[in-house]
Amino acid sequence: MPPPLDGILETAIYVDDVDRAVAFYRDVLGLTMVDVSERLTALSAGPRQLLLVFKRGASMRLPLTPHDASGH
Repeated sequence: MPPPLDGILETAIYVDDVDRAVAFYRDVLGLTMVDVSERLTALSAGPRQLLLVFKRGASMRLPLTPHDASGH
């Protein structure tokens, strides 16, 4: 039997327009920005939970763990 789920630490989305996506999550849903960088914005989504809004393609240049959401 798996342990009960009591939250999700991080959820990541990849978007073309980070400013527009962040504005929605901040202004409409009331999430608070906790960190901003060139490739992502992190928003608080509850106690110990983050929504990571990545600029699509920006994480493909990482040397050790490139990642992105693309494909079918």
